[in-house]
Amino acid sequence: MFNKSKLVNILGINFLSITNKQFVDQLKTDSNLHLNRFVVTANPEIVLAARKDKEYANIINSADYVVADGIGIIKGAKILKNLFLKELQVMIPCSPYFLGQTINTKKFTF
Repeated sequence: MFNKSKLVNILGINFLSITNKQFVDQLKTDSNLHLNRFVVTANPEIVLAARKDKEYANIINSADYVVADGIGIIKGAKILKNLFLKELQVMIPCSPYFLGQTINTKKFTF
């Protein structure tokens, strides 16, 4: 797991501030060690809902990893002029192919 210095707070949600490769490598390590992880892929709608519902925000922030799901969070951080924006690089596409599944196989190639 990453330490708190790798977190960027955007509208009350603590996003992991690492590269895609670092994140995938960490997930592989966790998987190989048989560690269960709570991962939230937060988009702008989730962040806005969490601003209105503190319990929901607490649940999201209790995740092992919170990463940006799409460009909306990164563009929002630019608008808010977040100082750590250049480090916020993880974006998770909504696709099993992100984790290595190919079109010809239905298995993941971790």
